[in-house]
Amino acid sequence: MLRLAKNSIACVLLFALLFAKTGSVFPQENKVGTQETLLLAHDFVKLFYPELLNKNNRLSLCAVAPGDFDWQTLGGVFFVITRADVSPPDKIVSPEPVTTDHPILSGTMWLPPVPYGRVQEIRIFSDAAHQPQLAAIRRSVEAHPEWSNDKITAKLSEAGAKFGPSSKEAIVRAFPSASAEKLFGRLNNIEAEFSFPTRGTPGHFASASLIWTISADSTLPDNSHPRYTFEFEPFEGKLIYIQQSLGR
Repeated sequence: MLRLAKNSIACVLLFALLFAKTGSVFPQENKVGTQETLLLAHDFVKLFYPELLNKNNRLSLCAVAPGDFDWQTLGGVFFVITRADVSPPDKIVSPEPVTTDHPILSGTMWLPPVPYGRVQEIRIFSDAAHQPQLAAIRRSVEAHPEWSNDKITAKLSEAGAKFGPSSKEAIVRAFPSASAEKLFGRLNNIEAEFSFPTRGTPGHFASASLIWTISADSTLPDNSHPRYTFEFEPFEGKLIYIQQSLGR
C-alpha cells in the first residue's frame, strides 16, 4: 500500500495495538502540530469506525512531509488497520517494500496549513466500508440503463443495503454531528441526498454513485465557516469520503 519515496519524502510510523484512551484531548482544541495531527487521524477512526478499535487490531499511521521540512505541522497522514499479528512497517521499511497484507481499513487524510478545521479531504479504502458490495451493485446498475429509480431501490434492498434511497431520516440520525464537532467544528444546515445515476442524452448513462451525501456548514473556533461534504455507502452507512470547501 505505502512505499518509501526515493529522496524527498520521509515517513514516521506510529504503530500500536489499539488500546485507546477515552480521555484524550482532541487535536483541534489547541495549536495543531505533528503529534496532534497523528491524534487527529486516530480520533477520526474512533468516531466513524469504533468497532475496529480493539486489542485484536493494529493501527499504523504514516505521516508524510518533505525530508527537509521542519515537522512542526504535517500535510498528510496515511493510515491502515490490520490484524494485530500483521505489521505494516515490516512491509514498508525494508529493501523491497511490498503491499500490506490483510488490510481491514485504510485511508488518506490531507490537511491544509491552517490552525483550525484542518481536515481538507479524507478517503477510505476498505472492505469494512463495503466497497466490494457497492462496486457489484454499481456494475449491475450500469449494465441496465433501462432500470428506473424504483427498480434500483429494489435491487439495493435485495443486495442488503440498510440505508437505501428512502432512508434519509435514518442516515441523518446515524450521522454523529455532535461528536463530529470535535473534529470539524459546529455543524449546521445539514442536508442529505441519495445519488441515483444521471440520465442525459439517449445512449448516455453516467456512472452510478448510489451513495448518500451529507452536506453541512461549519463554524470553527477562528470564526471561519467552511462547508463539509460527507459521503456514506448504503449498506451499513459507513463513511467513505470527506471534503472541506476552502472558501472561508
